[in-house]
Amino acid sequence: MNNHRLKINPAVLAQAAEWFAVLGSGTASSAEQQQWQTWLEAHPDHRAAWTRVEFFTSKFDHLPTHAASAALNQPDLERPGH
Repeated sequence: MNNHRLKINPAVLAQAAEWFAVLGSGTASSAEQQQWQTWLEAHPDHRAAWTRVEFFTSKFDHLPTHAASAALNQPDLERPGH
């Protein structure tokens, strides 16, 4: 089954994204890693959301680092309302 096409509750996807940020920070404690594992195993939707987050973030792995650096170092563009 393709997890990327399943409808997943946006709140669960947000939780997965938050866990991705925590674990990807390089500063996650062993307690946080255990909390993530507990969250992951608590419901099948959690695993599906985690899989989706990993799938989409892996798309960025192939971007050249100079492109990311150039994008991040752009001067702020005027945004509506600012």
